[in-house]
Order: sequence, then structure tokens, then C-alpha cells
Amino acid sequence: MIHKFIALIVASSLAACSTTPLNSAHAERVLPETITRYAQQKPGTLPLNVTRDAGLLGSACSTEITLDGEVVAYLRQGQTVTLFVPAGEYVLVPNPG
Repeated sequence: MIHKFIALIVASSLAACSTTPLNSAHAERVLPETITRYAQQKPGTLPLNVTRDAGLLGSACSTEITLDGEVVAYLRQGQTVTLFVPAGEYVLVPNPG
């Protein structure tokens, strides 16, 4: 009986940590003050959409988004941001807060 109880607790804990992929159309837009660069569309820029999944895993922490090593935005779970960047190749990295 105790083994079934422990298995139930473990299964419940793992399910609570799962995340859910989220389409950017259904995500909450970030507040403007959480975007540190590339917030305004300018001639010669292209939109770059970044969306964080929904779920409990890491939900208490913001994720720092860096572009070529520079912090450009902060996302919480279930949020999306559109950055306007010049055409080119970039390294985009999410860093857990």
C-alpha cells in the first residue's frame, strides 16, 4: 500500500512540473519596460518573435533573453515578445532567472 502511495506522489509531482507549448497568438504580451533593446520597429528591421511556454516548471522566475550576449528582454511563463532586429544572423539564448 505504501508503494502505491509513493508512486502516486511521484507521478503527481512530475505532472506538476510539465510545461505546455504555447502559440505566440495565445500568449500574453510582455510589458514594454521588460524589453531593453529592439522594441521599436525601424526601417530595415524585421520582427523576431520569442515565446515562453506555459506551465509550472520555472514559473516563479523570469527568463532573460539575450541576443549576441546582450540582454534584450525578460519573459515570464506564458509570455511573448516581438523584437525588431536588423536582418542578419544572431545567437539567441534564454537564461533562467
